[in-house]
Amino acid sequence: MSLKTKDTYELEFAIDAESELKALNILADVFGENIKQEITFSEFAKRDSLIFITHSFTIEELSDDNYRKLLGKKTILIIKDELSVERAAKLLKICIPVETALKRLLIYVWSEIVTVLKGKHDKKTKIEICSKINEQYLGELLKLLEEDLSSTKRESLFVNDGNILFEIINNSENFADFKQKLAPYTTPKTVWEQVNIMLKSPTEYSHISGQLSKLKELRDMAAHHHVILQKDLKNAKDYSIHILSKITNVRNDYYEEFAKSIQDFAKVLNESLSESLKNISTITKSFSNTINSSITLKNVIPEIIEASQIKTSTNVLRETLKKIDWSTINNEMRSNDPEMKNILERFDNNDVNSVIKEMQKEIDEGTNSSN
Repeated sequence: MSLKTKDTYELEFAIDAESELKALNILADVFGENIKQEITFSEFAKRDSLIFITHSFTIEELSDDNYRKLLGKKTILIIKDELSVERAAKLLKICIPVETALKRLLIYVWSEIVTVLKGKHDKKTKIEICSKINEQYLGELLKLLEEDLSSTKRESLFVNDGNILFEIINNSENFADFKQKLAPYTTPKTVWEQVNIMLKSPTEYSHISGQLSKLKELRDMAAHHHVILQKDLKNAKDYSIHILSKITNVRNDYYEEFAKSIQDFAKVLNESLSESLKNISTITKSFSNTINSSITLKNVIPEIIEASQIKTSTNVLRETLKKIDWSTINNEMRSNDPEMKNILERFDNNDVNSVIKEMQKEIDEGTNSSN
């Protein structure tokens, strides 16, 4: 049963000493002579030629200096440490955001790194492959980040009796041209370099590798119940802050492209409406019944048109789109107009950006053919 109170932490020591007195002397070298009076006889035990002492200490007694003294002694071993258990939980909590951020980056580029993942993945689903990445610990993630993606490409030079290599040789004008054509197959490219593309502000791996390595060591210490110093907690926090500042600002090209497509589409639609209603008679017919039967749509259409003017920024359009109840509009349009339902069904099996681009293309072609 733990003797820990609100202000103390229980430690148990295994001590290689001939007697209880000599065991106390070893502890006194660390905690001072008063420890001899504080430790009671009930806190002693002797098992298999070793003396065991279990005692509760204050946080002041368990300073980093005293821990270092204990760790430096060859005749004593800490086998239970409630303070380190508490600190280990805090340290692991510090590591979690870093592990999560790295896993996310790797999953974002899963198809580019699948060749260096352990095991066979040709029959696995996309989510199964991503799950394998998500199961990895910090140490495994660091090994993966340093894997060379170019090794598979180099091997392809010699597949089918070296067809690719011979083709490069035959098509090269001179040695310089040969080296240039060969470079994509021989230049090392790590997983980190592939991941780095996803960051808004790409960074060299060397700018975080040192901190990642040290954080991994501290994480392993915490996970395996080693002594955790107060300084270890501070260092872990500093490493984590530095690493996260480099790897959490991720690009979202899809959203930016989608917002721009919406803006371009709305602008084309607005211009087409202004120039000639005949050019988009089919579209106006599709919208007419729904607009007349929906107060929601009557309010939404002017907002989109206004937000899509040439001088309107993407940010303004983005805020306008956030305010719209797209689910309600979608349901109303599908139920009130069969023709509009057919149009909206395009979105069921295709991503929004592709559908909008296709619709914009159709409007452009319709406008051009009428001119």
